[in-house]
Amino acid sequence: MINSHLLSRLSNTALRCVTLACRLLLVLMLAGFLPAADVGLFGLFFISVNFGLILAGLNFHAYSNREMVSADRATRSRMVFNQLVLYLIAYAVLLPLAIATFTAGYLPWNLFGLFLAIMVVEHLTYEAYRLFVALGRPLAAGMTGFIRGASWVLLIPPVFYLREDLQSLQTVLVLWLFGGMTTLVYTAILLYRDGYSLRTAQIDTAWLMRGLRVAAPFFIGTVAVRGIFTVDRYLIEALSSLAVVGVYTFYSGLCVALQGIIDAAIFSFTYPKLIQAANTADEAQFDARLRSLALHCSAATAGLALAIYVLATCLIGLLNKPIYLEYLDLLALLLVAYSLFIAGTVVYYGLYAIKADAAILRSKLLALLGFTLSMLVFYVYKPQLFAVPASMIVAFTLLLTSSTLYLRRLRKRFFASRAQPASA
Repeated sequence: MINSHLLSRLSNTALRCVTLACRLLLVLMLAGFLPAADVGLFGLFFISVNFGLILAGLNFHAYSNREMVSADRATRSRMVFNQLVLYLIAYAVLLPLAIATFTAGYLPWNLFGLFLAIMVVEHLTYEAYRLFVALGRPLAAGMTGFIRGASWVLLIPPVFYLREDLQSLQTVLVLWLFGGMTTLVYTAILLYRDGYSLRTAQIDTAWLMRGLRVAAPFFIGTVAVRGIFTVDRYLIEALSSLAVVGVYTFYSGLCVALQGIIDAAIFSFTYPKLIQAANTADEAQFDARLRSLALHCSAATAGLALAIYVLATCLIGLLNKPIYLEYLDLLALLLVAYSLFIAGTVVYYGLYAIKADAAILRSKLLALLGFTLSMLVFYVYKPQLFAVPASMIVAFTLLLTSSTLYLRRLRKRFFASRAQPASA
């Protein structure tokens, strides 16, 4: 008989794989049915929403989720209530920024309502996913992730095939919002059945301020790296056109799939053991786990990157859209950039395990600085389209190099400090 824990793990892994497959399906459906310019507009819309999630979330989960692990249900209800209050304030603060984005002409005003609705719903559902992870409910988290990121994508093929008049970006965005709303309903039902209630909860200003102080370094670091993944498409539009942004979005979607597969198949299972080795001050086990993580990640990334490049070449032929073939070199550069970022993630987990938060922040800020300076150099010397992925390669090379140097130095200090009480 299959162990219930194993069954839950297999089910969660299956849900994550299906979600990743649906994300890939979304990219293919957009490229196959919509003009490249509309795909580019979706890319700008999508990346703007995702950056909005980071700004709205403030990385507060880095504090709250850790607090919830050991709290009782009443305290957890209070924490959830206070997070919702914080997020409502964040939404109000972000509204002028959203208005400025549309006023500047980066996105068309006819999508403003959908943008606000999707950003709020997408953020709340992402926080719901994190909540279930923190509560030790991986299957509920997996279902939340599936409904949020995949269920609505499965509706696109029948809608597009049956109704030619609905083959539009507007349809995709409405289905995206529908998937988010469904996820919120599912989350509310689960929390209600588990006995969570917000009726008697009160605002705890001291708890919120303490959480913001703890989350601040994580927030700054996340903004630094995600800023690169946000501004890249706007830079592509500035250097070319919305149609080329569509090509870039298609290729970026393939690279994100690569990153997601590595995360689901390797990182999610390996890094908890790395953290455990650090917490028990087992230096030999920590080194062995880190080497194993680096080896498996490198081999898988190289193999999958090559497979994606070959697969993309075949898919482009089937799409019968020459513009995608014209910029195929973009995909090669993006695969290199994302591979470097994945390699840097290996080192990140090593630093995270030994609680080297300051080193993580400095490495991410250095990467952002490298990206910015690289783009400035390209701008001075007549910028070309490939300056964007080339600058990403520079940034993630700096991220990997600086993180590795920090890890080599701080690892010795960490385990030496843990060994002192035992030898005393």
